[in-house]
Amino acid sequence: DDPKIENTVFRPGYMSYAGSGPNSRSNEVFIAMPSVSQNQLEYFGKNPWETPFGYVDEEDLNDVVDKWYAYGDMPPWGEGPDPQNI
Repeated sequence: DDPKIENTVFRPGYMSYAGSGPNSRSNEVFIAMPSVSQNQLEYFGKNPWETPFGYVDEEDLNDVVDKWYAYGDMPPWGEGPDPQNI
């Protein structure tokens, strides 16, 4: 886990790794979306595995999420890398 950044308050657009406990962070990433409640935004960042590492401007969120989902799967379901070429 990364060192906890004190007084980190998540806001829509923050990107962070997901986890379920200490030293559990994986390659799963989440983006705090504008529809997230204020209570949830205040809860994010309370755990050391929820350290924001990036930010997506609100006007770009939908485009980034669309590309993320389209890219992630390998062919024939998505536009991700061909495993034969890795």
